[in-house]
Amino acid sequence: MSNSDKKQVLYCSHCGNTSVQTKLIEQDYLESYYSYSDGKESKEPSCFTVTRCETCSGILVYSKLLPAPEETWSTLFGEIVYPQENGFNMSIPQNIRKVYQEALKVKNASPTAFVILARRVLEEICKDKSIKSNNLSQALEKLSAQGEIPKILSEAISLIRLVGNAGAHSTDIHINLF
Repeated sequence: MSNSDKKQVLYCSHCGNTSVQTKLIEQDYLESYYSYSDGKESKEPSCFTVTRCETCSGILVYSKLLPAPEETWSTLFGEIVYPQENGFNMSIPQNIRKVYQEALKVKNASPTAFVILARRVLEEICKDKSIKSNNLSQALEKLSAQGEIPKILSEAISLIRLVGNAGAHSTDIHINLF
């Protein structure tokens, strides 16, 4: 196996970085498929590939059918099956997705930065819904009063806001997500 078959630069769902992933092991298996018309099972030769992100040491698992033309795979290793990538519905505005994805990148490295960015996501949501207010607490109350978010979610969002406040200001409070 050549070194290029063993390493590939890919996006890591664990740390949010695009970096080298090293192949650790491959395992061939038979993938079961069922016919829509008659429900009969067929088995196709497939392969799982386990890789390690060289940035965060996170483990990723890919799957691909064998043999298949390389242009059908998203990567040399196949399609990602673990961990699931954080896909966002395209109906979520780009500015909200961007801030949330930024928050995910620092979640494990800096819980304080994560909660501050989570608070910023709330600000972006209010901005997107044209909620004008002097502070985030009032803006979130308006969002709830307009029926944009249910009451129970409003209470959870308020907690995110408060933890974000604690993270943004010099306090003796230690932010721990685990």
